[in-house]
Amino acid sequence: MTNRERVLEALEASGGGLCDECITKLTGISRHQTVQQVCARLANEYTSREHTACSGCGKNVLVNKLHRKTERPLPIPLLADGTQSWFDEMRAQLVRALNQLDPQGKGEPFSRRVASLRDEGRLQRNAASWMLTWTSLRNIVAFEGHVLTARELEIVRLVRDELTAWLTGFASENDTHGHQT
Repeated sequence: MTNRERVLEALEASGGGLCDECITKLTGISRHQTVQQVCARLANEYTSREHTACSGCGKNVLVNKLHRKTERPLPIPLLADGTQSWFDEMRAQLVRALNQLDPQGKGEPFSRRVASLRDEGRLQRNAASWMLTWTSLRNIVAFEGHVLTARELEIVRLVRDELTAWLTGFASENDTHGHQT
């Protein structure tokens, strides 16, 4: 995942605006200067930068805010396979499952959260790989307006099938063990 994608995910997960310092902490990008450069390049097309209160630390500083999704035109009809809405629906289901698995991780960028749970052994490696593939492709569609080719769509549908199977197994396992939240 690129630094650009990490920054966009952090802003999306925050639901508000974040300063460069908070983005650095949330994304794990090691250099503050790198975050500043990425945020400056994202300004206008995907984000705005203004002095206001950061939703992360509360300081009144230069804050990056993601433009609302409705400001970006969707490349193909709503909820058709391969659209941002289609990707977001699956991602919402995955986030609900991750919230059951790790309630303390709410608000953390999706990819970082999946990688952390995988590295801790709390999420199967294959499931984590499918989730990271899904979100990477979703980000290209959501943030770059990419329209999937027929071949890409075929692959994404296979990934969706694997994730659906994992979600079904996860839900069944939680029902059996009484781990519902």
